[in-house]
Amino acid sequence: MKPLVVFLLTEYPQLSQTYKENEARALMPYCEVKIISLASHDTPYQDHLPFEHAKSKQEALRICQKLKPHIIHSHYLHLTHLAHQAALLCGCKYSVRTHSFDVIGKHIDYLSQYKDAINSDRCCGIICFPFLKKKFVDAGIKSHKIFTSYPVVDVKRFANRGENGQSIMNVGAATPKKNMQEFFLIADKNPRMTFNLYAVGYNIEELKQQNNSIRNKVNIKKCVEPWLMAREYKQHHWLLYTACPYLKNVGWPMAIAEAQASGLGILMRNIRPDLKDYIGGAGFLYNTPDEASKILRNKYPEDMREEGFKLAERSSLNTHLQLLQTIWSQ
Repeated sequence: MKPLVVFLLTEYPQLSQTYKENEARALMPYCEVKIISLASHDTPYQDHLPFEHAKSKQEALRICQKLKPHIIHSHYLHLTHLAHQAALLCGCKYSVRTHSFDVIGKHIDYLSQYKDAINSDRCCGIICFPFLKKKFVDAGIKSHKIFTSYPVVDVKRFANRGENGQSIMNVGAATPKKNMQEFFLIADKNPRMTFNLYAVGYNIEELKQQNNSIRNKVNIKKCVEPWLMAREYKQHHWLLYTACPYLKNVGWPMAIAEAQASGLGILMRNIRPDLKDYIGGAGFLYNTPDEASKILRNKYPEDMREEGFKLAERSSLNTHLQLLQTIWSQ
């Protein structure tokens, strides 16, 4: 009999949050998976797993208790207390995968409010990006409770050494931290290049208005189902990933690993030193739009492309399955 894992989430199935889907589907051959989602999604994808929508935290707890899971797994630090409460009700353990917006830029006192729940016997552990571990330790969370990993990506879906197109793409949630306005600025500086933006929900209408004011119009693509994005990547030579240099709270984007696996050149805004560790020797970081323009006008070096295929494997689903097995055995 397969163990039952309950995913306690918010906003499922949000198109810009497919890491939850990746993780759940990867577990399905080995576990029975049930999903409970609290907050509503903004832009959903269609081919998603079945889930129950809980209208309140109390309803989520009731559903969870009825399911009697062997393990509860959640995403985002701010769901820690709810996951802890659910685990107490169900007599099981839980784990939490943190991301970027829920940790980066947060004061140490904010993180400390979760230390008792995470340090307790009910919590198997939390997962974070490697550069954030010290932040959690400083907040009083025991080191052995903290596990580090790269983003959750279905690398096999994107892995393709075939020839790429010549266009330039950007992808992600249309939020202020992604600074997609800079993508338009760089496009306007390079009228001989084709720029395609795969922006998801949120502030997309504002971006469309800005696009109307520039010379070299960006092609703003309609939302694409996650399962179809691999072919979109292959139409491009570069991934130009913008980020706000003032907010500095973009994490380690899934799109970087997806693009590396697809053979694209990587160019991302240099907002923090840790990004160099993530991109490794398979990409560039830029500090100004002019610097980005100069890089984009060149062919991506073949040796960096080859390194990208290797580095993308750090995010593979097999790696994450092994990590979850390790955590849940604690």
